[in-house]
Amino acid sequence: MFKLKHQSLSAIFLKASALKSSKIDDMFELEKDRPSSVYPCVWLDDDDGLQLPIAIEASGDEREEVFAEVATFYANNSPLSAYVHVVDKSIFDFEKGSRKNKTNKDEALTRHKLGLAVAMAVGEVLTSSIKNENLGETSEYSSYKSTMSFCIARSMILHRHYPSNKVADSWMRAKRFSGEALSRQFYAAILWANQLVLAEEVNISRGPLLIDELNEGFLSFLRGKISSESFSSNFVEIYPGIKSNLEQLAGPYDGRLAAFEKISSAIHEKSSSSDADAIGIAFYCNQIQPGTLAHFGLLRRHIAKFPLVIFWYCLFAGLSKEYDFNSVASGMGRKLSRDLLENFSFQQRPKCDVSIDELEVLSRALLKPSVIKSTYHGYLTVSLLPGVDVVVASSDRESEKSRLSESSYIKDILLRNSRIRDHLIGVLSLIDEDERKHRHESAEAKAYSKPKKYR
Repeated sequence: MFKLKHQSLSAIFLKASALKSSKIDDMFELEKDRPSSVYPCVWLDDDDGLQLPIAIEASGDEREEVFAEVATFYANNSPLSAYVHVVDKSIFDFEKGSRKNKTNKDEALTRHKLGLAVAMAVGEVLTSSIKNENLGETSEYSSYKSTMSFCIARSMILHRHYPSNKVADSWMRAKRFSGEALSRQFYAAILWANQLVLAEEVNISRGPLLIDELNEGFLSFLRGKISSESFSSNFVEIYPGIKSNLEQLAGPYDGRLAAFEKISSAIHEKSSSSDADAIGIAFYCNQIQPGTLAHFGLLRRHIAKFPLVIFWYCLFAGLSKEYDFNSVASGMGRKLSRDLLENFSFQQRPKCDVSIDELEVLSRALLKPSVIKSTYHGYLTVSLLPGVDVVVASSDRESEKSRLSESSYIKDILLRNSRIRDHLIGVLSLIDEDERKHRHESAEAKAYSKPKKYR
């Protein structure tokens, strides 16, 4: 199936021209006579025609060196990570030719955890949509699949012991490349929530500063150890004003919306901490119709003060017994679960355009679209880990959007100025007409008032 060889890059690209590329500057000033490093390389027994190994072992600075050397001397094979998995031995066992820490799907993600991963991915997308005022628009599927929550869950399935904080860091680096504005505090909370839900052991105190009365109950509820009624009692202790409305919230549907509005007002009045307030409002919004995600629009007015409130709402929906992740977001949940559980093997070539590590190396040069060879115009599929990819807008697309936006702005200004000019011309014409009329009338008046001479 696999065969292991120890090779230099020059040996791998024996048939390639070793002339220095004229398209990318020598970023590391590699000397011509510099001895090449030797790397463990895994080749497929059955040649797939690419004449490249399936995986190369390189860690840390070595990966940077590999990508820089390929870009400089073997540019036709750059980006290398589009064809070869360049990873360290913590990801791939180069001696055995197999993935390390391979996770049994049943062990990694129970149906319960799978549903929560889908709910959190949907929560991220809904939050971004409302913050960007795109509530009425349908988000593309790639938006859901490119969330931090999706990538962490996918990593847990494929690479069980790979730290989720490293996945989150790579995700943030990929998103920043596209020029996307990110809130570190916002995504730190999302990482924390994923760790609470998907990991077995995590220190709750490392996340948002929840108050003591809520910490234990919050974690127990997320882990399914207490009921929603028991969790609600924690909020009653913190916000006594909500107690009188809980019966109405659990009653006929017609009264639930009014009850929720009273509860959210009571939480605002007896504010404890922004995190606890947001979690309380999100929890009780889900109680209107548990597990349906039907009322996230009610939280729109709260998002300015509580940026995570919709994310928490989706998480609580996912914890409800009525929740069916397959029907979430018009069936988007079923597709997300399909892709979370998609099989992956190191016998497969990468499906990405470039890995995050190689993208950062190449971005130090003047990056042209022809270098990356992206699958979709204006977008890059970036690998965070083998089998864990994220789609980001390319810098070219952002520049084009900026240029089009600027062009549209200039057109609007020119159109406005043209209309103002037309109005001014019309006004000036009226003024000229009025002045001519007054001059004519004045001349007639003078002629009439002038005394006549008689002979």
